[in-house]
Amino acid sequence: MSSIKGPGGKKTGAVNSSKVRVEKSAAVDRSPRVAEDRLNVSASAQQIDELFQQLADLEDVNAARVKSVRESIKKGNFPIDYQRLADKILELSDELNSENDD
Repeated sequence: MSSIKGPGGKKTGAVNSSKVRVEKSAAVDRSPRVAEDRLNVSASAQQIDELFQQLADLEDVNAARVKSVRESIKKGNFPIDYQRLADKILELSDELNSENDD
C-alpha cells in the first residue's frame, strides 16, 4: 500500500495499488486514421510524360530497310517519285506556315 498526497501535501489515505481503477474522462477515438498521399506534378512534367508515352507508341525502326535504302542511294538506283516528293514538301510548308500563324 502507498499513500496519496492531496492538495497542500496532506495525506489523503492509503491506496491498494492492485485495486486502483482508472476511469476514462473522455471518449477515445478508435477509428482508423487514413493518411492521404498527394503528388502535384508541374505542367512541364506532364508534357514530358506525354512525350514519353508518344515515343513508346512509335513503331521500331526497321534497320534492314534503312540499310537497303542507304545502299540503293549510294549505288544511284533508288527510285524517286518526284511528284510525291513535291507534294510532301508543299504539305510540310503549309503545316509550318499554319503553326507560325497561331
